[in-house]
Amino acid sequence: MKKDKKIKKTIKLERDVMRLEQLQYIVEIAQSGSISLAAERLHITQPSLSLAIINLEKELDVTLFNRSRQGIQLTEIGEAIVMQAKEILIKIDQLRLNVNTKSSILTGNLSISAVPSVCLTIMPKVIAAFIQKHPNVKLILQEKGTYKVMQDIKGGKSDLGIIALPENMFEDDANLKMLETTNIIKEKLYSDELLPCVGKNSSLSINEEIAPEDIIKYPFVLFNSQYLMPEYIKKMFKIYGDIDILLTTENSEIAKKMIIESNAIGFFSKLSLKEDPYSQSGQIIPLQISNTKLEIYYSCIREHSHFSTAAQEFTRILKSFT
Repeated sequence: MKKDKKIKKTIKLERDVMRLEQLQYIVEIAQSGSISLAAERLHITQPSLSLAIINLEKELDVTLFNRSRQGIQLTEIGEAIVMQAKEILIKIDQLRLNVNTKSSILTGNLSISAVPSVCLTIMPKVIAAFIQKHPNVKLILQEKGTYKVMQDIKGGKSDLGIIALPENMFEDDANLKMLETTNIIKEKLYSDELLPCVGKNSSLSINEEIAPEDIIKYPFVLFNSQYLMPEYIKKMFKIYGDIDILLTTENSEIAKKMIIESNAIGFFSKLSLKEDPYSQSGQIIPLQISNTKLEIYYSCIREHSHFSTAAQEFTRILKSFT
């Protein structure tokens, strides 16, 4: 009971105790998970940021962050304060935008995590369009697998996430259940399809399509466990027999070169193959699967209580490219 009273007292974020810059500081540290990285993004020195947080903790008489060799993490009360700080910053951001309706000036940082197929195709065009309109917003883009993107959103490290999901969700996947049971908002962007791909010297390269039972006769090159699609692929093909996995990697360049140099099969989305140099040059050949489609779709995800004006504007521009 005493602990609850203390939390309620401290999360009031009284005007005479907390300044706007302090709210920005704690939110940035929570998102980056690092004081040094937060200091870089905030354009202040690390000692200055550390001192500001220490002084704030003294003023509030609470510990906002736990420090260790592994990094910095929010305490329970720190999470509550950061959540309210985000809401306040969003409201101030919207107020500024309303005041500056003529110039529509947006400032601050916008952190985005996205799967590789989006980072390598649509994202450069979206970012260019966004920066042209809002040059005062500093964008931070991180390329990660679906599971890592979801963790970044849940942990407050990213404002927006772009993930790839199978059309048929896994009932037994705890990570995907998180999308339905937490405060994460999921918005579908567009549909896509995974295609099996082989090297130009593969015996399969002369085919336009291949039966599922023939696919498993060849070794697979898959992405590692931070990606969702390998699990989807393994579950789709296990009914046809055992799968031989030649290599798992988080690097799409390595995966593609391994496919080119061996008789292995890899799986890539149509979106990622559109502008892929290996596909365009004919070094990698995409095939159709007989009577089967590995249907996927891309979604934009965000935390329910955190949707800044900059994030809203970026989402609007993203949708215009999909």
